[in-house]
Amino acid sequence: MINKLKSANLQYNDKKEEQKEELRIKVIDFERCQIRAMYELGEISNKQAKELRRFINYIESVTLYEQVE
Repeated sequence: MINKLKSANLQYNDKKEEQKEELRIKVIDFERCQIRAMYELGEISNKQAKELRRFINYIESVTLYEQVE
């Protein structure tokens, strides 16, 4: 009985982690879209857009690296 409950808990945690990862990816995509929109509207310069995209790329690489571990 205890093993059955532990197994169910692990499956729940795996599903929860998968949902969190999907949300992280969606947030990163949204941030990229916002950067593009701000650049197209002239709210930020090309240099600022590049720096923001570089930061987003860094966050994405850290997120993916954590997922591998």
